[in-house]
Amino acid sequence: MKLKSLELFGFKSFVDKTTIHFEEGVTGVVGPNGCGKSNIVDAIRWAMGEQSAKHLRGSEMQDVIFNGTSSRASIGMSQVILSFDLTDGRAPAGYTDYTEVQVERRLYRSGESEYYINKVPCRLRDIVDLFLGTGVGTKAYSIIEQGRIGHILASKPEERRFIIEEAAGISKFKNRKEAALRRIESTETNLARLNDIINELKRQLNALDRQAKKAERYKKIYDELKERELKLSAVRYQQWRSEVEKLETENFDLTQNETSFAAKLSQLELDSEKERLGLTEMEQNLSGVQEKFYIQQNSVKLHEASLEFQASKLKDLAKQQDTYAQEIETFKLKLKKAEEEIGKLNQGKVGFDVQVAQATEKIREIEETFRSATQVCADWQLKTESANRDILKCVGVVAESQSRLDYLERREVEVEGKIAKGQAEVDAMDRVIKELERKVKNVDTELSDLKQLGFKLADEVVIVRQDLEQKRAAFNIALQNFEDAKNDLAVKQSRLNSLEELHQNMEGFRDGVKNVLKAAGQGLEGICGPISEIIDTEPQFEAAVSAALGDKLQYVVVKSQEEGLEAIEYLKQQSKGRSTFVPLNIKTAPQEKQTFRAPGIVGSLLENVRFSDDYKQIAQYLFGDCLLVENLKKALDLWRGGTDKTLVTLQGEVVDRAGIVSGGMSLEGEALLGYKRRIEELQQEVSLSKAKVTETEKEALTLKSQVQSLEERLETLSRDSHGEEIKLVHHEKDSARLREETNRYGHDRDRLSIEIANALDEKKEIEKEKGEVVKLLEDSVVKQESLEKDLTEFQVKLTTASGEKDRLSQSLAQAKAQLEQVEERNLAIDRSVEQWIQTKLELQEGIEKRVVEINSGQLESQNLSQAQVSEKAALEKALKEMDGLAQKQKELRLAYDSLSARVREKEVDLRDMRRRHEEFVKAIHTNDLKLAESKRQLQFLVDQILERYKMDVGQYSVELSAEGWNVDEETQIVADLKDKLEKLGSVHVGAIEEYDELKNRYEFLVKQQEDLTRSLESLRRAIQKINRVSRERFLKTFELVNEKFQEIFPRLFKGGRAKLLLVDEENLLESGVEIVAQPPGKKLQSITLLSGGEKALTAVGLIFSIFLIKPSPFCLLDEVDAPLDDANIDRFNDMVREMTAHSQFIVITHNKRTMERTDCLYGVTMEEAGVSKVVSVRLGGDVKEPLSQVA
Repeated sequence: MKLKSLELFGFKSFVDKTTIHFEEGVTGVVGPNGCGKSNIVDAIRWAMGEQSAKHLRGSEMQDVIFNGTSSRASIGMSQVILSFDLTDGRAPAGYTDYTEVQVERRLYRSGESEYYINKVPCRLRDIVDLFLGTGVGTKAYSIIEQGRIGHILASKPEERRFIIEEAAGISKFKNRKEAALRRIESTETNLARLNDIINELKRQLNALDRQAKKAERYKKIYDELKERELKLSAVRYQQWRSEVEKLETENFDLTQNETSFAAKLSQLELDSEKERLGLTEMEQNLSGVQEKFYIQQNSVKLHEASLEFQASKLKDLAKQQDTYAQEIETFKLKLKKAEEEIGKLNQGKVGFDVQVAQATEKIREIEETFRSATQVCADWQLKTESANRDILKCVGVVAESQSRLDYLERREVEVEGKIAKGQAEVDAMDRVIKELERKVKNVDTELSDLKQLGFKLADEVVIVRQDLEQKRAAFNIALQNFEDAKNDLAVKQSRLNSLEELHQNMEGFRDGVKNVLKAAGQGLEGICGPISEIIDTEPQFEAAVSAALGDKLQYVVVKSQEEGLEAIEYLKQQSKGRSTFVPLNIKTAPQEKQTFRAPGIVGSLLENVRFSDDYKQIAQYLFGDCLLVENLKKALDLWRGGTDKTLVTLQGEVVDRAGIVSGGMSLEGEALLGYKRRIEELQQEVSLSKAKVTETEKEALTLKSQVQSLEERLETLSRDSHGEEIKLVHHEKDSARLREETNRYGHDRDRLSIEIANALDEKKEIEKEKGEVVKLLEDSVVKQESLEKDLTEFQVKLTTASGEKDRLSQSLAQAKAQLEQVEERNLAIDRSVEQWIQTKLELQEGIEKRVVEINSGQLESQNLSQAQVSEKAALEKALKEMDGLAQKQKELRLAYDSLSARVREKEVDLRDMRRRHEEFVKAIHTNDLKLAESKRQLQFLVDQILERYKMDVGQYSVELSAEGWNVDEETQIVADLKDKLEKLGSVHVGAIEEYDELKNRYEFLVKQQEDLTRSLESLRRAIQKINRVSRERFLKTFELVNEKFQEIFPRLFKGGRAKLLLVDEENLLESGVEIVAQPPGKKLQSITLLSGGEKALTAVGLIFSIFLIKPSPFCLLDEVDAPLDDANIDRFNDMVREMTAHSQFIVITHNKRTMERTDCLYGVTMEEAGVSKVVSVRLGGDVKEPLSQVA
């Protein structure tokens, strides 16, 4: 699966369409920094599915799109196409019939992405799956950057294990396992939901069982009632009921089918996942056989190369043996000649020794005479030179004294001028300093005033800021109070509106009462209102009053019995329910006034009820015999004591005269009784809340205005303070400048004063020195004249001695010349003898070396011949093993293709079932909407009937609605039957059928639950198998890589040792991988302490070790050689060249040595700013035209 070509368009700096072709061997990419070389790496990584913009050296994914330059506009799309050659037999699963595969990725500036495999649209996951297990991918070891080298060593051991996993081929296992785990999680969620449904159904079954038994009793009465009630409503109900039943049946069928289908779908997905896992395992087996085949194929090549090398070496050794034999014969002839020459030279040397002795004696005699003459001459020379030196000293002293005198006179004039000038400058500076001191005083005065103003403004700013903070805090509190008041008002207003709406709708009243009260508003006369609204009491007595009245709270007060009869007639005619009417002139028995004062007795209930005088008789009727007590125990004690009163407790229990006790909890009566009170209370609370809202809003607005005023004041003060600060800074600068200038002038004045004093002292010194120099000059002239007279006498005597010395010197020179001639001839003979002796030794040594080489060559030839035999046998064995692996690979490929076809067929079935399942879900949703609407209509009808009659209209048949009947008789019969039914309470009539249906559904779902549980267990066993295989593969690959790493590390470092360690050997699925390295000459240490070059070489050694075990089809190295020196570069390049036997290499580099070792070289340039172009260089060829071409 070699990388054939890369095509870029609009990717980063490659704005024009650019195609780069990659050949076998090593392809180099070079260019200056910033030209876009690394964009090629980014393009390959991006096309293979990289989703991290950070890993592509960007902040967001749109950064890969060309963004324009000063001369080019930006474009809206980025496109990269990778072409892979599959003819090497290492095609990914599913592409074995292809000779080439093309991967394409596009990104639009809108953010939309497109992916293609062989021009067919696909998903990102399909591209990632394509490269899984091949060693190629965004996170695999096929792409190594300089930063990745450091990351391999610096990363955590747990992160470092990924490259071992990729080499072991278990990354696809991990992905499949994660997908299976997600499927398990989803299925477990569905199973949990199914368990909840089953538990709910079980609870409903228990409830329905009780309801069904009660329904049997209920039906005896209901069968008689259903023929007499609401026939017209039955027609409409039957229509809705039929629709609901139809929809429920459809919904049940659809739900049952969907549940069953979902279970089948889950089962099919689990089965499909199993087969995909099996397919993955088969892929790994096939990959393992392929790897063995390639390793064996590489072994055959190595054996063949070794045989070829051995044959060549034997041939070279034979040639070398002949050459050594010829050289030995030549050396023997030269050795004989050297011995003859040495004999001749030794005979001619004897006559020269006598001549040397005679010449040496003559020279000794002349040298003794010459030494005496030389001593005489040296004595007169010393006296002459001494006289010369003394004369020169006197001349120097005279000249120096005269020069010094001239200088002192000039200097005296200069010092006098300097004193006059300095005094004038001092006077001028005194005037300037006085003026500057005056200015400093004025500026200091202004500066003091500005500081005082600044302090005042700063104090005022602090005060205003503190006041502002206080006001802001108060404003925030007021604003929060305003918001709280608004929220409180909204809550209370909402409650008030709800209560008023309930009161307006007469919520809690029966239909008869509601209809009468509504009719009173439309013209029905004499209606005063319900009992619950004509009386009032304190909240603590509402429970007692409500219990004492019971249903009487819904009685309607009318002015007279005649108005009551009219109201009853109205209800009959309109069929709008029943009600009880109480006339104002109701007759009541006279009540004696009694005072009840005893422990536990609160008093008469009538005394604790408020009403108008118009309703006095009604109140007497309702509460005349009611006594209010504290609790039920006291009420029972009073009843046992023989009281004839109805006893009512504060909690709402009632004990009547007969001893019947009523109690429990019901809020209906209290609600009717308390509506008016609660509305009035809420109205008061709303009024108070409105006032509070107004008050808090006013307070907030006032504080807001104060805050704004303070903010404006603070801003003004800050601005003024800032202005004064600027003035203060300017004045401080002026003051500092004036002071500095004053100090500078003062320093200059002091300096001039010192200079003047020094000049006066210097003038005195000059005058004193002039007198001393004049005296010295006169003494030196007299001494010079005396010395010149002595010098003339010394020079005459020196001339006579020098003549004698010269004559003797010439005689000595002639004698020495004669001796040198004789000695030179003798020495020449000695040198010739030594040279011939040295030649003789070298020839003898050369003969001995050639003899040793001949013997060594013969032994090496014998070893090579034996090695050839072994190598040929190994080659034959490797060829047989390679043929066997090729056959096994073919068989596995056929089995894999068959299983892959089945998996694809199941994927098609699975997609079809998912589509059908979605159709079921949509149908259920649509049916649920229709059912909800039908039920709403049906429930509206049922609610009406239940509200009026406490019965289920659904039990009536359509046929009965057409029969005739007498309204009054039927009304009475229905009323009697209703009383019987009300004693039974609420009954669910359809509980029996629902129980059976629910039980069937419950049993069905329990069966589905068992099936899903079994499937989950099966999948968990499959995952356990994956874990076992992953452990075995990881451990095997780790050991192989570790073995290779221990071999390669010493080769790269020329010594040392290194190895890989597992952090947790007990947990192979998660254990990290640690690297231990010891370069030669160093102690074993942490890899973080290695130098940059050592780190790089260590990481390269690890990557190459993996390549030897699981070679990637291609490898991209981005400036990996940057930290390496020349020696390491050569070893690195040798290793890369060795790897090209089974992998294609693309190297981005700046190193010339690496460039020299490439087979093809691409140069990336940026002739136009921001736009990259590519040129190709073949080694030994010419530079081609740029490959970048606008498509």
